[in-house]
Formats: sequence, structure tokens, C-alpha cells
Amino acid sequence: MKFGISPFGVWRPGNPPQIGGFDSYAELYGDSRKWLLNGWADYFTPQLYWPTFREDLSYPVLLQWWVEQNARGRHIWPGNYLDKVTGTPTGWPSQELLDQIALTRAQRGATGNVYFSMRSFMFGRDSLPEKLVAGPYATRTLVPASTWLDSIPPLQPIVRAGRDTATGATNISLQPQGAEATWLWVVSSRTAASGEPRLSLVSSAFLSFRGRLEALVRTNWRCRLSIETGTRARRFYWACLPRSE
Repeated sequence: MKFGISPFGVWRPGNPPQIGGFDSYAELYGDSRKWLLNGWADYFTPQLYWPTFREDLSYPVLLQWWVEQNARGRHIWPGNYLDKVTGTPTGWPSQELLDQIALTRAQRGATGNVYFSMRSFMFGRDSLPEKLVAGPYATRTLVPASTWLDSIPPLQPIVRAGRDTATGATNISLQPQGAEATWLWVVSSRTAASGEPRLSLVSSAFLSFRGRLEALVRTNWRCRLSIETGTRARRFYWACLPRSE
């Protein structure tokens, strides 16, 4: 499993110097450059939704800037505005997207593209699907390796269940094993009503799980999961995910 994020294509105007436009740091309250510098995701897809000829929002200039911030060597897969390809005077010709793919492949450190959105492939405007198959996607390729992720599963935790005599709530205790610190838990409850499991990624601090799980508190790597009285959940499943350093 890989985790990624698609931030706005401009971190802050002036970075690099010729870039203008919207200040996502100030207006969206997200420091996407910091996320990338620290390698907090497996792939980053900055939304480079502008044509290659626009100087103040230059596709190749912005792409190079994002690659230069990639201190931890994560995947840089820029996002491309596929919906803009219409073959009409108000949209882009398919050649614009082909040029963006070529620029991405020419930029060392960028290893793919992500398109918004899938529906435009279905429309087939300006013969874009045919041109992609005949051009940049004429042959198959391998997904770039995520060398910072290992294939060793975490050790099975110790799971204990009991009932709180004071409140009547059912308590589930999850105690990680091994030296690797636990980052997230995956918890699934199965109810008599639906019979279908419901999954949730549980942080180490607090969780509200569809009104059924009250809280998860982590103290010295011991996690306590409290379930509201009266819930019809009868089975619980666990999994822990280690943090990738």
C-alpha cells in the first residue's frame, strides 16, 4: 500500500522567482513543501494544471522546483489537467498533454503522470486516447520501485477484550510487539445488521468511528479502544502499520 497526496501546483508565489498565482500556503493552510522535504508520503502529485506556454505558471519550471524539494527521494508524479483537452478554441489540443508528458519524462526525478480526470479518457476528445496509445504509452512499463518501503509485516500485537464494570462499555486493548513503533491501527467491526465489515484507519491519538468507537488513547505504546454501550458489533479485527522513516 502506498500513500500519496496531490497538493496545489504552486506552494507560494515567487518559488521559483518567476512563478505567480495563488498562495496555497497562506490560503489553504498547508505546507506542502514541508511534507515533501520530510518524505511524509510515498508519492506527490502537484497539480500542474496550466499550459506549457504560460510563463507565470510554467509547467516545466514548476515541475523542476518540486523535484528539487524532494530531499527524501519520493515519487514525483505531476498531475495533469486532462479535462482541459477538448480540441476546441476554449480548451487545449491533445498535443498540449503530449508535450507535458514529454517534459515530465525529460525532467530527472519525475517518474510518471497522474491525470484529472478519468472521464475525459472516456470522451476521447481530439483523439487523445489513440494518440497516447500510439505515442508515449505504446509499450508497457514497470511502476517505479518504492525502495523506502519494506515487505516485512509487523509482529502480531497482544489483543485483550473486557467490559468496564463502571460504564458497561466493552474495552479492547491493543499492545504492539517488537521494536518498531506503531503508527496506525486498522480496525474493522462487523455488525449483526449488515454483516459487512467497516474499516477505519485509527491514529494513535483520537478516533471517532461512525459514532460507535468513543476514543483511542495511546500511552507508552499501549492503546485502549472503547466501544459505546449498546453497539451490536460482535467481532473486531486489527492490523498495525509501522511508520516509514
